[in-house]
Amino acid sequence: MVRRVSIGAPGTVLDLGSGSGVLAAAASKMWPTARVTTVDVDPAARFASLVLGLDHLTADATDFDLPGRFGGNGVDVVLSNPPFGGLPPAAAFAGILAAAGLDAIDGFAPSLELLFAAQALRLARPGGAVVLILSDGLATGRRNIAARRALLGAHGIASVTQMPAGSFRRTEAAGFVLSLIKGAPPSDQIELRRVRVDGREDPPVVVDSAEAATRLDHGFHAAIRSGREGRCLRDLGASIVRGSVELGSAELPREAIFHTTDFPSGDVRSALWLPCGAVRPERRVVVAERGDILVARLGRRLEDKVCHVAGGWTVPTSAVLRVRLPGEGGSAIAKVLMTRAGTARLAATARGTGARMLGREDLLTMPLPI
Repeated sequence: MVRRVSIGAPGTVLDLGSGSGVLAAAASKMWPTARVTTVDVDPAARFASLVLGLDHLTADATDFDLPGRFGGNGVDVVLSNPPFGGLPPAAAFAGILAAAGLDAIDGFAPSLELLFAAQALRLARPGGAVVLILSDGLATGRRNIAARRALLGAHGIASVTQMPAGSFRRTEAAGFVLSLIKGAPPSDQIELRRVRVDGREDPPVVVDSAEAATRLDHGFHAAIRSGREGRCLRDLGASIVRGSVELGSAELPREAIFHTTDFPSGDVRSALWLPCGAVRPERRVVVAERGDILVARLGRRLEDKVCHVAGGWTVPTSAVLRVRLPGEGGSAIAKVLMTRAGTARLAATARGTGARMLGREDLLTMPLPI
């Protein structure tokens, strides 16, 4: 994170929500003459800062009046690894975002990490650097497009770095390092980077601001650029729906239900014949039948869970997406999704780590390698 700071020799550095002081310690080592201050509401953080020989302020990072405690000019660099998850107080969220100039666009999904981002912007001086950890949801989630668009449109983005899974203890959650310059002209081109588990860094991918607002992950854009960019499923007239039952539903026998554990492997994937022994359900449920494509929506290695229905019918669970194309197009598209390029595209489009998720809209708009 400190290497992503894009201004030289800062005089003042603030670690917002410092916890054990890891970021503050790295900043102090990088800039030994800088005044490094930690801020955290947990009294234990004060002890950690004293051990490091740093200044500390015991305060709530979500306090609207916090910037006033650092004077009117702001600090040179603000670093923050905010808490993921949890909802902020509604009044604090609206007030701090408005004060940070992020109230002009509707559609924000309230979160503590977005509140920390706004507070960090308030604490930095104009032209100062703000470097934040973003969760996968804030960096790539569709519900956060408005927030990304607001950040991209209000400040100069120096870079976004995709971190490897396992970067944080006791979790597979990935993260992104967002580096920006407060108040700098918005960047037309955004540099996306990715660090591998072994510390190697992939060649950067440069995207325009519209592409960056859609998603900030290097892996997704690198996969799109690595192969031919063809039409998407929406262009082909596909309809995609999520399964409508849960595994273990008492209303249907198990043999009538198709779950992520039922995906076949090998050549069967391209021509799956489903059993027809169960009585077709009378109630309105999503049914997959001849010509449809089934794609896992949730799970590990979901990119390998694709099949084309050659006959029979089944009722997919909510963890499975049913893709239906006009005419006889399902077989050809299923084969595309099963190629190495198609598998890589699905893997890059899915979000999260560990048990991953593939959204309906993501699949509809994913460029096919054709």
